[in-house]
Amino acid sequence: MADRMDIYRIIAGLIKIQLKCPECTVSRSSDGESVVFTISNYPTFPNGAEKDIIVTYPFTWLNTKSVNGKVAVTPSRIVSENVRFWQGNVGTPFLHAHIFQDGHPCWGHNNQEMATVQEIVKHLILTLRCENIGEYSLRVGWAATEIFGKRDKPKEIINNAKKQAARVEKKYGLDPVNPIELSQWLDAQFRLRVGMLRG
Repeated sequence: MADRMDIYRIIAGLIKIQLKCPECTVSRSSDGESVVFTISNYPTFPNGAEKDIIVTYPFTWLNTKSVNGKVAVTPSRIVSENVRFWQGNVGTPFLHAHIFQDGHPCWGHNNQEMATVQEIVKHLILTLRCENIGEYSLRVGWAATEIFGKRDKPKEIINNAKKQAARVEKKYGLDPVNPIELSQWLDAQFRLRVGMLRG
C-alpha cells in the first residue's frame, strides 16, 4: 500500500510543475520528525543568488489508509510554528517578509494553522513566488522581519516583494498566478494522482 512518502512525492511533483523549477525533491529528516521539500536554483532576495530552498513540515502531516482498494489521505492540522522555510542550508531563514528569523511562517494572527493539502501547498508556492505580500497581509499578518523594508513603511515592503516576484517569474519562466485557480488546480491534481495509487 502507498505510504506517506508516496503522497509527499506527489506533492513535490505538483510544486515542481507550478514553480517550473529544475528539481523539487522530498526526503525524511535524519531524526525522522520532518518531511523535507527541497526546491533547487531559487533566485534569492536581494540579488538573485541561486540557492536551494528547504521547507519542512511534521512528517505526520498526512496519514494514509486503504479503503476499498484505494488510498485515502487524511491531513492533520499544521501549526505555523511547526513549519520551517530555510535557504541554502537548514538554520538560515528564507528571506521573506512573512518568515520569522527562526524560519517559521507568519500565517496571520487569526490563522496560525492550516488543514487542507491544497491550502498548505498553495501557501508554499505563493510564498516562494512572493505573491502573498500586500497591504492586507501586512495588516493582518504584519511583517515578520524587516528584510523587505521597515514595518512602518509597507509601500517599501510591497515594492521589494514585487521586485522579488518578478525575479522569480523571470528565472523560472512563470506566468501570473491566480490564487483561487491555483487552489482548484492543486485540489484536482492531488485527487487525481492519489486516485492512481493502490490501497
